[in-house]
Amino acid sequence: MSIHDDLHPVLSELADVLDRIDPADDARPTPCDAFDVAALRAHVLQWLTSFATGLAHPTGQCPVTGVDVEGRGGDQVRLLAERIEGTRAHLPEQLVIGGEGLPVDLALGMILGEYLVHGWDLSAATEQAWTPDEAACARTADLYRRMLTDEASRGSSFGPALDVRPEASELEKLLGVTGRDPSWTRC
Repeated sequence: MSIHDDLHPVLSELADVLDRIDPADDARPTPCDAFDVAALRAHVLQWLTSFATGLAHPTGQCPVTGVDVEGRGGDQVRLLAERIEGTRAHLPEQLVIGGEGLPVDLALGMILGEYLVHGWDLSAATEQAWTPDEAACARTADLYRRMLTDEASRGSSFGPALDVRPEASELEKLLGVTGRDPSWTRC
């Protein structure tokens, strides 16, 4: 399976989650400490727009600009997912994010991880189901274990890795790698 094959269903499920968020939940905290629900939704759309633009750009330039959330944001995610799907045959060699170039396969793996984890953040914060493909979670956890080796590489979205129970699902293992407690519940 390609990362494109993994990414499209994750973005589709994310769009459905966004559509079901009640406006009353916008100020609720999320497992991603820096963001409440509304701020995380805006963050997800901003970066997804940037990634979609970069994947379509011949040299992979990802502009980072503000994005207005339209409605709950689900339709925007669906459109961006289709734009990303349309890049499959003509990917740039790298994505350039904030001046740093990353090989496109590595960048796509990171993008998949971003939306697997933030999809869970939004789902957990709004008490919705999040059921991504376990194999995609396992591949992404493996990638993140190799990439997130020190505090500098973790930034504000990923905390120190947490141990999870051996029988944990692949999603729970991925969450642990990113510093999230799989048993997090909203207050």
